[in-house]
Amino acid sequence: MNEAFNKMKCIMDVYPDLFDKEGEFWYTPWDYNPLLKSMGFDVLLHYDDEEEQKTNVIFRDGMRLGLLTFAMGDSPDTDPLQACESYEDIEALRDNLLEMIKWDNPKNFLSSLMKLNWEFMQYSAKRTRSFIQNAIEKVRESVDKEDQ
Repeated sequence: MNEAFNKMKCIMDVYPDLFDKEGEFWYTPWDYNPLLKSMGFDVLLHYDDEEEQKTNVIFRDGMRLGLLTFAMGDSPDTDPLQACESYEDIEALRDNLLEMIKWDNPKNFLSSLMKLNWEFMQYSAKRTRSFIQNAIEKVRESVDKEDQ
C-alpha cells in the first residue's frame, strides 16, 4: 500500500473546482469516480447500483485485489460525498473508504466472490448480480496471470 499511498492524488487535485474565486465552497461533489481513481490503485471494475443505493469497486494493487462496497445516496442527507463541505471532509471520506477495502490474493478473492455470487443471486438487485458476474470474470483473468 505504500506504493499506492505515493500515487495518491492530493484531494484538491481530485476536485479542483469546489471553491469560487472568493474562496466560498460552492460546488457539491457527486461523482465518486475521481475519488476512487485518486486512491492510487488500479480500478478493475466499478458499479453503482442505484436500486440498492450502493457502490461496488474492485481494485488491484500489485498482486492483491480489494473489494470496496459502500452506501451512496441521492441527496446530501444520504450520500457521504454530497455531504462533504470541505476538502478536509472529502479527505476523511477517502480515508474511511480506504479502510473499508477488503484485500486478498487473487485466488482467495475469487473464492470469496464465488460465495457472494450465490447470495446476490438470491437476494440482490439485477445490477449487483451483474457486477458479481463481471467481477468473477475479471478476477479469473488475474488468477490466470498469477498462475503463469
